[in-house]
This record gives sequence, structure tokens and C-alpha cells, in this order.
Amino acid sequence: MFASILATAVFAAALVAGVVTDVAPAAKRFVVTQNGDQKVLREFVFEDPGEGIVSAEPSGDQHIVFKDEAGHPVKYYHTVTDTWSDADKIVPNRRFPPLAWTVVAGYFAVITMMGVYFARREKTSSSFFRGGGRIPWYVAGVSLFATMLSSITFLSVPALAYISDWRLYQNCLLGQLIVIPIAILFYMPVFRKMNLTSAYEYLERRFNLATRLFSSAVFVVFMVLRVAIVTLLPAIAIDAVTGVGIDFSVGLCGLVTVLYCSLGGLEAVIWSDFMQGIVLMGGAVLILAWLIAGTDGGIAGYVALGTDAHKFRCFDFSPNLAELTFWVAMSLGVTQTLFSYTSDQCVVQRYVAVKDNRAAVRSMLFNAVLSLVGITVFFAIGTALWTHYKCYPELLDPLMPKNDAIFPHFIGMELPPVIAGLVIAAVFAATISTLSANLSAASSAIVSDFYLRFRPEASERVGVRLGQLCVVVCGVVGTAGAFVLAHVDLRSLCDIFQEAISTVTSGVAGIFFLGVFAPRVSGGAAFSGLVVNFCVCFLLKFGGFAARFGIHPFLIGGIGFVACIVTGVVLSCFHPRRIK
Repeated sequence: MFASILATAVFAAALVAGVVTDVAPAAKRFVVTQNGDQKVLREFVFEDPGEGIVSAEPSGDQHIVFKDEAGHPVKYYHTVTDTWSDADKIVPNRRFPPLAWTVVAGYFAVITMMGVYFARREKTSSSFFRGGGRIPWYVAGVSLFATMLSSITFLSVPALAYISDWRLYQNCLLGQLIVIPIAILFYMPVFRKMNLTSAYEYLERRFNLATRLFSSAVFVVFMVLRVAIVTLLPAIAIDAVTGVGIDFSVGLCGLVTVLYCSLGGLEAVIWSDFMQGIVLMGGAVLILAWLIAGTDGGIAGYVALGTDAHKFRCFDFSPNLAELTFWVAMSLGVTQTLFSYTSDQCVVQRYVAVKDNRAAVRSMLFNAVLSLVGITVFFAIGTALWTHYKCYPELLDPLMPKNDAIFPHFIGMELPPVIAGLVIAAVFAATISTLSANLSAASSAIVSDFYLRFRPEASERVGVRLGQLCVVVCGVVGTAGAFVLAHVDLRSLCDIFQEAISTVTSGVAGIFFLGVFAPRVSGGAAFSGLVVNFCVCFLLKFGGFAARFGIHPFLIGGIGFVACIVTGVVLSCFHPRRIK
């Protein structure tokens, strides 16, 4: 759910992604423009930066470098913290020492052995796709938490809070508070009572086969695309710190995830998620404490600096729908969280992996508490990164290519090797948590909704083997997509992908909403609502109507969700479903 936060995290990239003109020192005026045009993004008016400086140009994603006549850097200006550094005082980047890599390798060895252990258990297709109903509630709760908080969240939430403020925090808060009670009261009992392996089985029973197959196919495509993005993004950031190469990072994550997910099925995924969730949050809390301690004045300095710079700004109740106000954040939070907790096969699998309804409810509530605490910690880390580098700008990398590398940069530069190795392992843990859940869910959907739906006489052994094969195929395709995207110059890839997610998921969430809350809506009306949803979302995004009417991109999914529901209800007034 939190992959959506990256939609606004790229604005800092455009800040210095261009050329600097009007750099005559006597004028003391520097204008930053976009590449390819003369649209002024921000105007810098500096005092004389020093004698001998004759030129200035962007450096990396966040700096402006001032050079002498020979073209040598003299000073760096950091556009995010509004600080200066002398070029000769910049601390050079360090690479991971062998001890840190040993810690990372040990972590991967442990989770691989977990997959081998669960592979030794006798499996049926039920145990492979549903965990045999023997998962403890607290393990399922932590697994849900680890699945939602992917590596995108681990890297992008701190990066977002670092360059802006806490306004997107309300999206996470409102989504959890509003949607989780609805999911517990209305959706979870339905899924458990029907004893579903795939969430999309429900759509056939409630509507028709076409709705099931279409929704399941959309979900599988969405999962494969997400595998590519989730694999690529941390690889880009980690490469900036370790220098191991994006291809190596992508290949390592894809190989290990496919290995233990295909071996152990859902049970291995959930237990490894449990361990990775602990590593993830343990590392995050440790870093937050380290950053605050490294800020001048400790926690008092952290609060004072952040408050003075409005870094803790959260709620904005203005009626402007073109900005990230409370109303826009609420629409985004409710729509995406509704999909995650009511329509996402990754979550529905965990509903039925525990032994009874009480355990399922307890796991959901435990996940809600962990999610709220976790997202608060990650936003606090982002603000702490800003206050820390406000005090010590010479520790920043002037050549850092992307804003999302700021958190791994701190990890690699300033943490001791053992701790840095553990935290990098946590980054990979977050990646693998999401990838394993995505691959397991995609495999379950393919086998249940397509193969077993038309071959119900197939043996349990065939179902398990096909599930393992689907995990491998989806993992290879997703990893291959990450390799391709790693070598394509798409600076706003996350922004584009986020809006594509809203376009796809809002319609599926709307179909499930109609199924649970609108008993008179027929299959044909529901399918029509899904089609209308896609038309509305694509027109708003690609037809230019969102920009024309001043609608924030985060509202597109919410508008499409409403269009799906209204279409289904209105059409059913003419041809209502006959309730047996």
C-alpha cells in the first residue's frame, strides 16, 4: 500500500535537474532551469560565495557546485537543507567492508535454510497456498505488516519526509483507521466462511466467471509489474552506497526470493516475513535513535530544527484538490488500503492461513498497530535525516544521483560495519518480504483461478508443482523487467507506476465493495462498473482531464472507485440480481 508514497518523492529531482544560467558573481543571481526549456523552477539569490568562483552547475540530485577558473569545485550548496560546504571538507564515500557483507550473506543463508526446512514438510495444494491453517495469529500479523511495508516504504518514506514534511502521513493514518474495521467486520468473515484459496473465487460465486478471470488476470499483471519495481528501486539506492552494481543487487534479490518462495510455499513466506519484519523495524528504530543523537542538541535540537523548518506539518484542511490536502490524502488512503485489505490476494491468503476467525481478527489488529507505529518511525527518520545533515552537510554525497539514495547513503557512510550490514539486510528483507508475498499470491491466483478452475480433477501434487513453477516464472519475468528498467532512462518511473497502480486497483476494490455491500448488483452490472472505472481513470490521467480540472493525481483512483460503484448500482436498478 505504501508503494503509493513515491508518487510525490521525485519532485526534488527536478530542482537541480538542468543547467544554471546567469552565474556572473557580480550579479549574485543564479537561476535553475529544467533541461530542454527555460521554465524557471526556483531562483537562487546568493551572497558572494567566495573569491575565484566563476561558474556554478547542478551536482547530483540535490547540490549546486561552485567552481574556479580551472573547473575545480570550491563550494557546494545543498538545496534541501539550505547549507554550504567547502569542497575540501566533503567526506568521501566509503564502500562496504568485508565484515558488513558477511552479515548480509549470513542473513540470506538463514532465510534460504528456512525455505528448505518448510520444503521438507508434506504438502498439499492447500498447505502450499494457505499454510495449512497452522500459522499463529501474531506471526500472521507481523507477516501482514512486513508485506505492506516493502523496501519502497523503507527507502521512500524517509526520503519523502527528508525533502518535504509529514502531509502524506495522514494518508497512512486514515487508511488504517477507516478501512481495517470495515475489513474485519464485513470482508474477513466472507472470505473465511467460503474457505477460499483465491480471493477471486468469490467474484465468480457472487457475480460471474468473466469478472473472476478478468480481475485475477489484472492482479497477476499488477504483481509482476510490482516485482520489477520493488526489485529495482532498492537496487538503485543500494548501488549508490555499496558500488556492487544494480544488476548484481537485482539478481541477488530475485534469486533468493524465488528460491525459498518456490520451495516452501506460503508457510515459508509467512515465517520469513515474521523474521524480516522484526529485522526491519529493529533496524529502523536503531537508526532513528542514532540520527537524533547525531543532531546538534539531541532530541531537543531535532524537534526545534524540524519545527522551525515546518518539517512536522501534517494536516492541511484547505479545500484545494490540486494539492496534497487532507481530502486528497483521505481519498488515496481509503482507496488503496481498501484494495490492500479486501481485494489483494497477498492479504486474503493470510486471512485463511490461521486456524479460526478470532485468530484472523487478532492478526489484523496486531498488523494495524504495527503499521501505525512503523510508518511513524519512518517519517520520523526522514525528518531526522534532514536535521542531521542540516548540522553536518559535509557528510552528504554531492554526486548522489537520486533522492531515494539518501537513507542508504547514511547507512553506508555513518553506521559501524556490523550495524550497517544488519540494516542493509533489513532493506533486502523488506524487498524480499514484498517479493515473496507477490510471487506467492500471483502463483495462487494463476493456479486457482485458471488451471484448477478448468481442471478440478487435477491431483494435489500437480497443483503444488504448478504453483512452484508459476512462482519461478513470475519471479524470472519480474526480475527480467527490473533488469530492463535498470537500463532505461525513466527518471519519473515511480510516479508513472504509482498512478498506474491507482488505475488498476481502484476498479478491483470497487468490484469487491459491490459484492459485499450491494446484494442486488448483478454480474453484468458489476463488470460494466469495472469497465467504466478503467475508462474514467484513463481519461483523467492520459486524456489530460485531471490537469484541466485541477485534480491531484492521487484523486484519480478514488474517482474511478466511485464511478465503478455508481455504475453497478444504477445499472442494477434496471436489471437487479435475483437473490436466492
